[in-house]
Order: sequence, then structure tokens, then C-alpha cells
Amino acid sequence: MATVPPTARTGVPTPAPTVRCADVLIVVEGPSRVRWATDARMSWSPVGLWPDSAEAAEVALRLDKRQPLLVVLDDTAVMVPVWDHELDRAPATVAALAVGEGDLLDLRVPALDWLPAPLRRRGLDFWHASTARLAGTPAALLPPLLLDTPEQADEDTRHVRFARRTRPFPLTGERLTSAVAHAFPRQETHRV
Repeated sequence: MATVPPTARTGVPTPAPTVRCADVLIVVEGPSRVRWATDARMSWSPVGLWPDSAEAAEVALRLDKRQPLLVVLDDTAVMVPVWDHELDRAPATVAALAVGEGDLLDLRVPALDWLPAPLRRRGLDFWHASTARLAGTPAALLPPLLLDTPEQADEDTRHVRFARRTRPFPLTGERLTSAVAHAFPRQETHRV
């Protein structure tokens, strides 16, 4: 199962929404959360959203154990274009996310809906605060990622950090390793 169909949409495969760097789970919130599959004719259909039930249980366990989690926000109003015929094989839960009329629709991916409500609120608050910062700063002066501050979290959730990509750029292993080392300075990090 692919995250986003490679050649059918952009010609470039979209990476999975998660990657591990040492003991840190990195989740990229955005269009890569849509899961796609092909049929025998190689027709793509959206078949679900990350996380599935097993992945959601893994995230819940990680949060309970206070293991580090870095959530990279691409956007909070994610709309993934989909042809109406691509929804023919989609589960009802995915088809219900479709908005629009005509042949080309959008799948609305709910932002941070996989997090517990307090963490979801904190992530959305960070998104809104970073939007204000982005609006007031020339693009040339912005870092590639804005990172929340640990002070924005209570003692029980400091193991969860939020970052926002300020412009499109690949999240390479080297970049993610650097981001993790900065976000979780006491963690032993290894290359992704």
C-alpha cells in the first residue's frame, strides 16, 4: 500500500507520514496521511488515513510511556485532490471526507485528529502562533522549520514537540537528525 500514488499524481513518490530517528517518532501531518492502493488495472483509490488502529495504539503507547514524538506540520487545512471515480472503491470513512462537486473533489484530512485533545489543541495553537510569526517575518529570514518551545507544554507532555515547515523542502535523513537533536537535546540521535 502506498501513501500517495507516485506517477499518477505528481511523478514523485510521497514519503510515508512517519519516520524514526533513534527513539524519536517523527510524524509529518499533511497529505501523506492519505493511504492509496491500486487495483488489478493499476487504478489508484484512497483506502484510509494514517494512523490505522495498530498505528494509533502504538502512538498511544508512546505517549503513555512519554517517549519522544516530533510532529512536523505541513498544513492544518489539508485538501488532497481526488477524482470522483477514485472514490468508487474507497471505504465509506474515506469517501465521507470528500468535499466539492463534479469530477474533481477534495479529501479533507482532519488536522491532528490522531492526538489526544489537549495535544491536538497545543499543536493547533502552535500552528496559529507560527502563522502570525510567518506573516511578520521576511521569507529570507525564516528557518526551514519553526519549532515550538518546551515551555508551551506541561511537564507531562514535554516529550511531544511541534515543528512547522516554513517552505517546501525535502525532509532528508540529515535534516531530520538535526531537527531531532535540536528538539530533544538529551536524546541520543543516530542518522535516519
